[in-house]
Amino acid sequence: MRVSSKRILSIGVSLVLLIGSIVVYSTFITGELQTVNEKQASANAALQSFTTQEQAVTKVEALIQKFANLKNQDTLSLAMPNGENTVDALREIQTVAAQSNIVITALDFKSSVPRGTTDQPFIKKLGTLEVALTLSGTYEGVKRFLGLLEGGVRIANVKSFKFDSSLIPGSPVGTFNIVVDMFYQS
Repeated sequence: MRVSSKRILSIGVSLVLLIGSIVVYSTFITGELQTVNEKQASANAALQSFTTQEQAVTKVEALIQKFANLKNQDTLSLAMPNGENTVDALREIQTVAAQSNIVITALDFKSSVPRGTTDQPFIKKLGTLEVALTLSGTYEGVKRFLGLLEGGVRIANVKSFKFDSSLIPGSPVGTFNIVVDMFYQS
């Protein structure tokens, strides 16, 4: 065979192989490539959905924690209110005195400068509201008054206690001078 015939024959065989590879590519590989692309798109959509749901769950958990902290803050604010709240302190003292059958004859409030610094959410500067009371009543009544005051809603601490029975000789009623510290946050 001649060289030119061999070239034409090799070009023809190359052309047939090229057409065959195009047919194989178009029938088998393109179909599978489309299936792979669909599965990859489905996997990407599932991953994006999972990521979105994970972010939503994280936000909901953060909100739940925030509400739990607010509930704890509200509970803490009952025991140690924000600010002096002398009116609330007076109401609590009057209620406890009425329950104990004690008469308040004198009352004086003094506020101290809050001390301490903190960046924590529940711990703030601590201030004290000093309440000087002069009470008239029986020893049992005053004892009940102090128990109810210290065990009440607001945190209170008896600082000093003085008894003077010389004003009413022979009477079970006496005069009591009490100084109580009531705490607050600022």
